[in-house]
Amino acid sequence: MFVVSTEIKGHYLSYGKIIDDHSGGWGVNVFFEGRSLIYNVFFIAINIWRQPGQEKKILFLNGEQVLLPLLIRLLFPRYKVLSIVYYSFLGRGLRSQVKKIIFCISSMLGVFLYFLEGEEWLSGSKCLFKNNYRSLSDPALLEYKGFSDKCIGSDVITYLVVGYIDERKCVPEIVEALIAFAFDSKTSQRLIILGKQSPNVEKYLSGLVVPESLELLVLNERFSDDEYSQYLAVSDVVLAIYKDHLGSSGVVINSILYGKKVLFIPAGVTAAFEKRLGLKYLPRSSSSGAIKEALAKVANSVQYCDDARLRFLVGRSKKEFYLSLIS
Repeated sequence: MFVVSTEIKGHYLSYGKIIDDHSGGWGVNVFFEGRSLIYNVFFIAINIWRQPGQEKKILFLNGEQVLLPLLIRLLFPRYKVLSIVYYSFLGRGLRSQVKKIIFCISSMLGVFLYFLEGEEWLSGSKCLFKNNYRSLSDPALLEYKGFSDKCIGSDVITYLVVGYIDERKCVPEIVEALIAFAFDSKTSQRLIILGKQSPNVEKYLSGLVVPESLELLVLNERFSDDEYSQYLAVSDVVLAIYKDHLGSSGVVINSILYGKKVLFIPAGVTAAFEKRLGLKYLPRSSSSGAIKEALAKVANSVQYCDDARLRFLVGRSKKEFYLSLIS
């Protein structure tokens, strides 16, 4: 099987690793930084032609490029083509409608489309050829290791921001909200920022002066799953508040896996997370005021019940994710 991604980051790398780990490494990864549509088609085609003995199956990890899987399907009609779609099935604008038409045509021509967290959307789809549509659960990328005791004092509320820390992660707004919340509540706060930072965020944090009521731990580095698990385990609230984010969120899913409170803006795919979990106290915007209001509500409250958490995690193992794609 050929596993294709024209972006080398985030979900795409994580999903590629899951497939490698569970397939015994017999697949071929075609990962590259994509350019124009024609260039991408040519580059992928060359890789396929060079290895004619491989299983005749091509899986696109970044199916947001809606035309690419369709063109490859037309060029290689004997190959089974699959594509993971993250969020472009959402929305009501002209661009979104055009994408939905392309998905429907792709399905008619034999492309298998896996819509990430798309169960509810699929049930209402008007496509007449959606026999090749599938819903795919976003997997929990961490393994729950049963950490139960926090390594820090219970008189401090610990917050975690984790991942690639760029401008979309709302770091200035989060810091402002935490300072304001600590001032009003007289509660000590600890903010852990874990992950490689973009230059602008790094510049902002290097010059940041915070009051004594806010302890700031900044780890500007790539991290392992074990480190991720350790910092997640000692956190009280995970902050996955992103600007203009419509896709799924591994940070939210891993937070639920560990039973942590988590704040995010319920838009796009994650709006379904709010509904399925019955989540309370989520911010509706990325403003510092909205974040502060959510922090004040969630700090000493139960955000979701354990039964909802367990139902949400059903089918989200990495093995189940892999089996869904090859079945």
